Amino acid sequence: MSDLLAGIPAPARPDLSARLRAALFDGQVGEGEPGAVIAVYRDGVLVASACAGVADIRGQDQSAGQDQDQSSGPGSADHDALTADTLMNIASISKQMAAAAILIAARDGALDLDADLRGLVPELRVPGVTLRNCLNHTAGLPDYLAVAYTVGMPEIEIAALSVFLDWVTTLDGLEFAPGQRQSYSNTGYVLAALALERAVGRPFPEVLAESVLVPLGMTKSFSTTVLGEFSAGMAFSFSQEGPGEFVKETMGVGEVEPVRGVNGDGEVITSLNEFGVWQAFLLDGRVLGEDIRSQLLARTTLTDGTKTTYGFGIEHETKAETAGYVHSGGMWAFSAYSIVDEKSGLSVACFANRGGYRASEAAWKAMHLASGFGDIAGDWFATQSLMGARIEVLSAGDLAARTGLGEEPETATWRGGRVWEGDDDFARIEPRGRDLEVTSWFGIAERYERLDPAGGHPAHLPGEYAERAFGRAFVFEERGSELWLVPPGREPERVKPFGRRDAEWIGETTLGWVIADLEAGGRVRVGLGTFSAELVRR
Repeated sequence: MSDLLAGIPAPARPDLSARLRAALFDGQVGEGEPGAVIAVYRDGVLVASACAGVADIRGQDQSAGQDQDQSSGPGSADHDALTADTLMNIASISKQMAAAAILIAARDGALDLDADLRGLVPELRVPGVTLRNCLNHTAGLPDYLAVAYTVGMPEIEIAALSVFLDWVTTLDGLEFAPGQRQSYSNTGYVLAALALERAVGRPFPEVLAESVLVPLGMTKSFSTTVLGEFSAGMAFSFSQEGPGEFVKETMGVGEVEPVRGVNGDGEVITSLNEFGVWQAFLLDGRVLGEDIRSQLLARTTLTDGTKTTYGFGIEHETKAETAGYVHSGGMWAFSAYSIVDEKSGLSVACFANRGGYRASEAAWKAMHLASGFGDIAGDWFATQSLMGARIEVLSAGDLAARTGLGEEPETATWRGGRVWEGDDDFARIEPRGRDLEVTSWFGIAERYERLDPAGGHPAHLPGEYAERAFGRAFVFEERGSELWLVPPGREPERVKPFGRRDAEWIGETTLGWVIADLEAGGRVRVGLGTFSAELVRR
């Protein structure tokens, strides 16, 4: 992989899959809860992935499609874990694929992107809207989901195609003249998919499969035809009501009569293992054609000449040193995010069946880790004084840096290249060979070295010690698997593992840092900054 921070190697660094799991899921997805899956691809080939959570937390046979208790806590049943093969609803990321199917049909002469849409969808009575307007969100059409929310109509109700079309017939005007502005509207994509369906005389899901999914090898992926359509291996979605409490979202499975649903704006069901080939197409146009790819990626030009960041189902977004082709998706507590970086050949996909999970943030963090930009993340310790630094790379490329486990993080802003600037303890952060140079607000620069994972505390550390200068007693106790410190004149507190370097184990307390040699009989120190107290076993 490309490594933007090749100057800071990570000794004993875990593989990328382990790093993804630690950074994105540990402490966020509990056992037996709905969760998320994420993958990194190079040239469309999956090279790393992490999965956490389960496909369904309820006590039922998924394939039966019969809804039972709507709410459940984690661990209520032993269900299949989410994997790279789990089928997930990718919601609005589907727009890319819908647009590709429409462009292929136009290439074959079945459609005219610039003809008045009323020729194929007469239910739309407003003149001047074209397929092109629908695909790049310049049609001026109100969003049907926003309308449903405003009038208190359940999304599952207006997602029935007949109900949607009944509403379309009531439109007597647009929000702005087509091409004048760009405003995200699911309505346009539903109408565009319906136009394709009527032009070729087959249901849109069939056309999508025939022209896009099957040629790419996405043979298990599909677009739903009826509301509540379910396939074996597919995850259900859940919104979170409180800590550990989840409620199944209304997806229509076993809840509504099987009626034809809308298509085009979402509804594609796929997995991590199949999605990579779609991202590979976005890299170089393979299989479906460079002409289709270039049309998808082309930024929209408005009537006043303004060029926007959106093409056909593709947003252009740059964070740190990655210029990505991106899109998000969210529906019925499913969320998804896709990033494709043509320059590096890397791409990332994140799918979640857990309401509130920030798939976009997770995907960008994964991209930073994969590209090497995120190699600055981790635990570091000063080489001269007793000071630690825990650094996390944020989705925008900035850093969240803290001096210890219990401290609130400071934000250090990326300034280009390998430099971040913040305030207080992290006024400037810059890699220096294998080390990290951290400059505080008063101008003192300190070298930090990367720590390996702390693991458990040294087995020989518990016991009674005396500080050399005054003979004050320090006691280290084992309480279960934890190490606790009883300092003189203070309440006992847990020593939180922070990391290891060379032959030393490092832990943190509010009193300061505990530095202990890994070998029995070695040095044990407690201190902070430039001061440390040497402890001698009694």
